[in-house]
Amino acid sequence: MSRTASDVISARTIAALAERRAAGARLGRPRVCPDTVLRRAVLLRLRGATLAAIAKGFNRSGTPTPGGGAFWYPSHVSRLLRTQDAVRLLSAYEGAAA
Repeated sequence: MSRTASDVISARTIAALAERRAAGARLGRPRVCPDTVLRRAVLLRLRGATLAAIAKGFNRSGTPTPGGGAFWYPSHVSRLLRTQDAVRLLSAYEGAAA
């Protein structure tokens, strides 16, 4: 494939993804963390639990990780709490408490 053809395909792909994003489509790997796990993490964090404590609790209870790993780590919990769904839950809980 020539360099020019590759550039054309790249430009078309970038434009199509931008169009889908602008239309509100979710791109990337779908979320695989159950809502119950997300809610539990959000509530524990709002009650002051550290990321490490939440991870340790998930490991003790045998809660599966979103990526299929063997153990939860604080970085997994942090990433989970930064998702759009978690941010919405945090806002809702904090708004209800005010």
